[in-house]
Amino acid sequence: MSNEKDAGRLILADLALFNEAKVFFEKEIQPAVLDAFNEAVKDWANQHGWSSNAEWDQDNGKLSLWLAPQWSFKDKKGGDDANPYFAFYWLDGGKSPSYPLADLCGVGSERMGFWFEVKDKGWKKAVKPVVADYAEKLKPHKFVLKDIDFYRPLCLDPARLPDAWSEGDYDEILAPLVETLDALEKSWPIFNDLVTKVRA
Repeated sequence: MSNEKDAGRLILADLALFNEAKVFFEKEIQPAVLDAFNEAVKDWANQHGWSSNAEWDQDNGKLSLWLAPQWSFKDKKGGDDANPYFAFYWLDGGKSPSYPLADLCGVGSERMGFWFEVKDKGWKKAVKPVVADYAEKLKPHKFVLKDIDFYRPLCLDPARLPDAWSEGDYDEILAPLVETLDALEKSWPIFNDLVTKVRA
């Protein structure tokens, strides 16, 4: 019998328990962990003087989570739309059928991380000649280059989830998030230099 058939048989053997567990996970467990994640991002941003937005729309499977230091770039109207930022998102397009919490903990079908984002229309073409040089500079900060885009993967330890949930204390499981945010801060002067060079 296939693994899928075995799994389906186990689910159907106790359908009431499976249904109860699914509803409880979706309504209680996942929202609590993701809310703690959001708060950790906001707290870090406030402590370091960065702008941020952290929202998981769990009903619609959408994610709007970004943060940015005080970049000095302005758009043509003098606004801050030209400022680069770091966006937290899936690494393979965000079409994962898994729960976001599973993906965040590396046990779902996709992985997640922080992407370096620039809105300029001509950015992709302009950055191509220099992107490899900056990939080397960003390696110590664990940034990965995908085509011409940089991202830093993030994965929480699923083994720590049960204790974090039962105790309502997420500091330990969110330590990799704080480490990643610290890496963004250490790396942003390199990104600042990249943007300055390309836009010049």
